[in-house]
Amino acid sequence: MPESELPPPVSGKIDVSPEGWKKASVDGPHPLVYNPGIVGAGDDGTPITESGPLAEGETEGTIPPNPLWAMKVCRHFQWSHLLAEQVARIRQMVGAGDEAVAVIDDGHHHCIIGRNVGTTGDGAGYSLVARVTIEQYRALASGTLSPNDVFAQAKGRALYGVVEDGPASNVFVVGTYPRPEDVPEEYRPGHAPVSFASDLDEF
Repeated sequence: MPESELPPPVSGKIDVSPEGWKKASVDGPHPLVYNPGIVGAGDDGTPITESGPLAEGETEGTIPPNPLWAMKVCRHFQWSHLLAEQVARIRQMVGAGDEAVAVIDDGHHHCIIGRNVGTTGDGAGYSLVARVTIEQYRALASGTLSPNDVFAQAKGRALYGVVEDGPASNVFVVGTYPRPEDVPEEYRPGHAPVSFASDLDEF
């Protein structure tokens, strides 16, 4: 391949440690961590500005920042982000009310799903986020898979915090749920967002 056609080199250090991999995406096949400003996937604790990588390019306005920013942090690195091959863009709210599940694309074969589980009095929000296959997303959208079942069948279930505060905005992981039954009942689809009395502890 001519040098002119090669993807541009990635600047900065790539974190390939198990902890770095976990921060980039709770579950998945890509053990490379990149800053979201480079390829659209990132780690928790990444500051967000109004024109920053997690806020920009969202012209649809379909999904609010909580859970959208947490979902974008969970996306996996895709070689198609560096090459000409493009992934079909998905920004969708499937269902309505407390049953609604937000969906965004995560490569050719997967999607990230999320839902707002609640907020604190100081404005911090919390989202349940996970990764599903395209087939599971289609089953959810067609009504053959319920919102609760899609989270139960998903991988990489995690609780994220989202702080919407301009230049001080932030996204951070609170904890993970290895088993479907580990997810608190009140965080699952069908339940109204919780008003938390204080910030949630990491677990």
